[in-house]
Amino acid sequence: MSSITVTSTEHQYESKWNQFIPPTISTIPHTNLLSKSKEILSQPCFTDLPEESRDSYSPRTIHIPHPYSEDSYLECIHYPPHKKPSQESADKTPILFVHGAFHGAWCFGLLQQYFQAKGVETFAVSLRNHGKSFRSHLPASTHLGHLAEDVEVAVRYLFGITDQNGKKSVNPYVLVGHSVGGAIVQRFVSMHSEPEKWRGEDSLLPSALVILFGFAPVPQLTWMSNWWSRHPVALLSSFVFVRPKYVFEGRELVRDGFFTSETPEEIVAAVQDKMEANESLAFMMDLTFHSVFLGGEPQAKRLGNHPDSPLKGKIVVMGAGEDKIVTSDIWDFTSRTYGTEPEVLQGVGHDGFLDTNWKQVAVRLESSIEKAMNAPRSVGSTMSSLPVSR
Repeated sequence: MSSITVTSTEHQYESKWNQFIPPTISTIPHTNLLSKSKEILSQPCFTDLPEESRDSYSPRTIHIPHPYSEDSYLECIHYPPHKKPSQESADKTPILFVHGAFHGAWCFGLLQQYFQAKGVETFAVSLRNHGKSFRSHLPASTHLGHLAEDVEVAVRYLFGITDQNGKKSVNPYVLVGHSVGGAIVQRFVSMHSEPEKWRGEDSLLPSALVILFGFAPVPQLTWMSNWWSRHPVALLSSFVFVRPKYVFEGRELVRDGFFTSETPEEIVAAVQDKMEANESLAFMMDLTFHSVFLGGEPQAKRLGNHPDSPLKGKIVVMGAGEDKIVTSDIWDFTSRTYGTEPEVLQGVGHDGFLDTNWKQVAVRLESSIEKAMNAPRSVGSTMSSLPVSR
């Protein structure tokens, strides 16, 4: 197969970053990667389908009302399941995807298409100040807790049910958080992880939790030191000028942060174009200096390891071998905390599900969810035997 050598060229504006970035030069199989990148960039997550081409399986946008104000809504992209006559009649547990920093619901389009073909209904929500969701008055002061509240709003709206006696509960669902979204979903479950809520009919806990290339449940400097060692000027500027986007300001910074040296330039450019113009500095500080999981490591360990926890054996931690931000130190610690082993995908970057080998991520994610869903459920206990939070 013929090959081409791809070298990156950057705008003069970005030259001040490039002194810290080795030029990306890689030998790439020409026909294969170019055809794959064209196929990816033609999908709904990168380009809107014309209305006349929509059918019963096309993605749809759900506007989830938000209590922030009367006219506030969360964007939610819904992929209905594709059911074939040969498929089992039993419904599969739906999945809710939660994105990370600078991203929105759009980024899960390829994964949603994959699960749709498998007969799984999926939803991807854009949190406040992301995608087409509402903008808060002070976006720079948005904390991790605010974003976790958005997840709760989405869970109650999408999966909530009320019986004839007025009792509220939620139908089973799987919760997947990517990157910072992994931290957000951990904060969300920690808000509902008190033992007395484990067996309650009004529990909002998911049937399985997936931390996809995500952050640890405790405060740590690892992600920041990882980026500092590679791009100190970019990281320092994000704090000096109170503009987190400087962390990924420039094509090569986007490539290094989210992809690999083999990723086609067209994909890197497309993702860069869809990234948010800025991000909240407040929740970046939360990740670094405050505990993601309310109650810290002891409470996180209890949820993942206590024999009566509904999530024992049902928390999946996934790592990407080429990830420059969330590295092995982070996913190893997270998996130990929750009493599991990390699922590591080699040759995959932080946004591997948007790259040419995205199906590798999809297949591994599917098998990991299936394994977690099939894990034995805890048998329950009397409240007196449950650990008391402190």
